[in-house]
Amino acid sequence: MLPFRGFLYCPRCFQKLTGSRSKGRTKWYFYYHCNCGFRIRTEKVHDSFIFMIRSLKPAPEYSRLFQTILRKTYKESSLSSMINQHRTIKKIEELEDHMIAARSLLLSKDINAPEYYKLKWDCQTKMEILKLKIDNAAISLRLWESRLDPMSGALSSLDYIYENGDINQKRQLITLLFKNPIL
Repeated sequence: MLPFRGFLYCPRCFQKLTGSRSKGRTKWYFYYHCNCGFRIRTEKVHDSFIFMIRSLKPAPEYSRLFQTILRKTYKESSLSSMINQHRTIKKIEELEDHMIAARSLLLSKDINAPEYYKLKWDCQTKMEILKLKIDNAAISLRLWESRLDPMSGALSSLDYIYENGDINQKRQLITLLFKNPIL
């Protein structure tokens, strides 16, 4: 009910506004208010905010540009991820070669069994970490890809997101749009 609590500052004394409700004859009324006596109805603040975010709605040609930028960023990210995955696969192959070399050293009795098992355990542990890194990168790319269309649509529907979101979503949107206090 009071998503702007903690974001608004009094235009008279510049103190942070708080919020509360008052009982009228037939219903409750919500206000943002200050100790200096300033108060404003929440509907007025919310309506002004919705008007402001509707004014930020990009023209259709800018939405297409935004989608193009998102897709380009995704392609660059996926290319970078593929290069990193290739490097990680090479490291895994090197560790497998180390294990083969350690086995040869064990068979030729150049190292003893405890040394071999320690080398094997070290290599396997590092390989598991690298395999998890590859899996996480693949999941991250799929997640990015699945969010492309919603991200491009979100820019055009900030008002809908605000009007239909819960209190936490509203506060997240306010935080994204306003880094500085709102007077």
